[in-house]
Amino acid sequence: MKDPNDVRGTKAVRNILNKRGIDISRCDIRVFKGHCDIRGVLTTMKNSEIVDLNKELPELIKLIRRKPEIRDVNLEVTIRQI
Repeated sequence: MKDPNDVRGTKAVRNILNKRGIDISRCDIRVFKGHCDIRGVLTTMKNSEIVDLNKELPELIKLIRRKPEIRDVNLEVTIRQI
């Protein structure tokens, strides 16, 4: 069975990215024992206010790490700007 903290962490990460206007449909997000892995392609949504996703990533990582379920964030992503 999955750890309930990992499930809450995964939902929290998805929520953070969606609220910021980042399309995660081509991304795999997993949290295992507090380690968050984000792999795939990140793009901004059409209604997003993000101009440069590369500059926004450090702030997103800080927001994700503030969650009590997350201890570490590992990014293996390709960024596509619309």
